[in-house]
Amino acid sequence: MGPWVSREVRDHTAAAADLPEGTIARLERLSKRIFRALHLTGYARMDFRLRTDGALYALEANANPNISMAEDFSQSALTAAWATVMS
Repeated sequence: MGPWVSREVRDHTAAAADLPEGTIARLERLSKRIFRALHLTGYARMDFRLRTDGALYALEANANPNISMAEDFSQSALTAAWATVMS
């Protein structure tokens, strides 16, 4: 990650490494399923909650997330190394 990525984002990335095995794959599958079910196009932000017992809850599919540099979506994109989203 480049120096432009905030400490908060780096901390979130480290936290993702602590997720139970298979959680990221489950989030990816669920996100894609929601995206298709809602007939979204382009990009969207999915918000989830993960309980300590491993249950995932979809809270929101935001079809028009704010993409300014200080917002969650662009910080997530940078964390995922999608720097081209911001160029």
